[in-house]
Amino acid sequence: MLATGLGRYGACIIVNDITPERAETAVMKLQQEGIKAIAAPFNVTHKQDIETAVEHIEKDIGAIDVLINNAGIRRRHPFTEFPEQEWRRHRRKSNCGFSRLSSRHAPYGGASGRKSNQHLFSEEEMPPFWNSIFAAVIPVILMAIAAVCEITLPKTNAIRVFFEFIGNPAVALFIAIIIAIFTLGRRNGRTVEQVMDIVGESIGAIAMILFIIPGGGAFKQVLVDSGVGQYISQLMTGTSHLLY
Repeated sequence: MLATGLGRYGACIIVNDITPERAETAVMKLQQEGIKAIAAPFNVTHKQDIETAVEHIEKDIGAIDVLINNAGIRRRHPFTEFPEQEWRRHRRKSNCGFSRLSSRHAPYGGASGRKSNQHLFSEEEMPPFWNSIFAAVIPVILMAIAAVCEITLPKTNAIRVFFEFIGNPAVALFIAIIIAIFTLGRRNGRTVEQVMDIVGESIGAIAMILFIIPGGGAFKQVLVDSGVGQYISQLMTGTSHLLY
């Protein structure tokens, strides 16, 4: 059982169900096995209800280690009697299936940390395969066209000038991001707020790289323009490499 296995590793299990009686029954069975469990009955068939309930629970007891519901599962089993293999099979098909794992329990649930919440998307929510591929290769296509135009067309040709502009790496990446926002985000039913949250998380992950690379380039240019680099070069001329 997924809940029992995680509970034995010290996880706090939040059992949710539409009726308080079912939730309490599941909690009692878990507690009989020495597992810390709390009943939180709410509508498990709506993702928004789940997230709202999670916010209230976390305000009362702190971060949740594990939250699992059986939304979308037609075969109704008591939670503590639901086989792990059967649970995983149904969870993959569930549109509202939802799990949250803290980092210390991630190895047992396949997640990478508490913030890496899994929302299992339905077929309707998933973008087409070729749409996903196209969004990723747009920069390559634009830069390749620019390279061909540079070889085959004269410098004053308007087509070459246009494609040299949009084929610039920075411009090509910007165009790809804009297209991806609409084709993979808005077109798939996500709100502007949801898309911006995704973009914000992505920028946060590369923020340090964005600071380090330009900073290193600026420092190098300062050394070159100020003559310090040349002075250091002359100072080191003739010294033995064994010193280094």
